[in-house]
Amino acid sequence: MYDIKMQVGRLQTLQGDTHKLLSSYIAEEQQKYQARISSQADRQTELENQISELREEVRQLKRLLEEMRFSMGTSEAFPRDDSTEATLSKDRRASPSAAPDLVAVVNGQTVDGATLLNTAREAQAKGKYENARNALQTFLEHFPYSPEAEEALFSLADTYFYEGKYEDALKHFLRLPETYPASGRVPDSLVKAAICLTHLNRPQEARDLLNRVIREFPNYQEILKVKDMVKTLDQK
Repeated sequence: MYDIKMQVGRLQTLQGDTHKLLSSYIAEEQQKYQARISSQADRQTELENQISELREEVRQLKRLLEEMRFSMGTSEAFPRDDSTEATLSKDRRASPSAAPDLVAVVNGQTVDGATLLNTAREAQAKGKYENARNALQTFLEHFPYSPEAEEALFSLADTYFYEGKYEDALKHFLRLPETYPASGRVPDSLVKAAICLTHLNRPQEARDLLNRVIREFPNYQEILKVKDMVKTLDQK
């Protein structure tokens, strides 16, 4: 009986030691598992950040490519209606907003047009399109007759274009030919408006705008690309 009790005591001690070892092993494995989970979470976060950065770089590259395609034209590259330009110039001189130094005082506050344009350019280059829009809209509100206004309006349309807001972009691209019909940006705006229409699944309207460019601006630097775009639309 004594031997049995001793054996039972040893078994109980062994069982206790085994339980302690097992608990220690389980705790250690849990710590390792949690460390692996934490490491994987950190890695996943790092990968997500890298993917986000790559997407932003791709979007910026697309923006730069679009700008390279459609910002090559200068005012000398397109035919102008002298009477229209004369009327526009007269309106600019007559307007109180046509301040050559792009400075206006509104309700006692100075509005600096050059600063607004710089702010818009920097914001647009960083992909901060809402900030760029705010600056450009303020500029156009106070300096609608300045020589820089037509470019500001084109850039405003672009802020919507690069965000994929094609309805808004279309509205502003079409606004430019109506507001500044003698601008060298008119054919660019019409082409970009046509691209917006293709994204909006309105190919016939896009074709009409492109044919207008071919008809009204035969010396447009991108005229061959415009004709290719028309052919592509005709094949659909």
